[in-house]
Amino acid sequence: MKNNKQQSTMICMGLILGLCMGVSLHNIGLWLPIGICLGVCLGACMEKQKKKNQIVDEEYISMNMVKIEKADRKDLEEILKLQYLAYQSEAALFGNKDIPPLKQTIDEVIEEYEQGLILKMVDDGMIIGSIRAREADGTVYIGKLMVHPDHRRRGYGRRLLEAIEGYYSGKRYELFTSTKSINNIRLYQNSGYKEFNRRIFKDDLIFVYMEKNKESKV
Repeated sequence: MKNNKQQSTMICMGLILGLCMGVSLHNIGLWLPIGICLGVCLGACMEKQKKKNQIVDEEYISMNMVKIEKADRKDLEEILKLQYLAYQSEAALFGNKDIPPLKQTIDEVIEEYEQGLILKMVDDGMIIGSIRAREADGTVYIGKLMVHPDHRRRGYGRRLLEAIEGYYSGKRYELFTSTKSINNIRLYQNSGYKEFNRRIFKDDLIFVYMEKNKESKV
């Protein structure tokens, strides 16, 4: 109802503009329809901009509602289930589900939890993202950056990466992804990571190794 009122207002404004131009230029027949068309266009543009603003507002609210914190041992099973779900898209890139993240066991996740740090991203009580890391010889090895498929493209991956780096401030960071994971590589590059090595895991599965703060290793 409100949208129809706004559109009617714009059309009326266009009508008035057309009448004024028509009277001043002694050609109402020409300028009246032009004014109406202008009013319709202005109304459509305002509605389009309103929708864009609404999307931005919703994303802003969503970004500020989620929180990132250290995972507890009791969270590990839920994180592993998220991992199995999140890495389906990675497996689809190869047409093969025989990739390490989809074969990891809960015992292996518990071992990583005990040897390093696992963060979780929580939205309304549900874990929608996670990342883990461990430090050795001055290098922080980051891995298993994941976001629930329904919550992607909202900047959550970058937030998780920044959060894990914050726990190991000033260190050298290292991570890897597959050569086919273009979005991951772009995220890491935009976050300051640079490729320094590649390794063939099996067949067409090639890992790209990237680092950040190379000179910080001690």
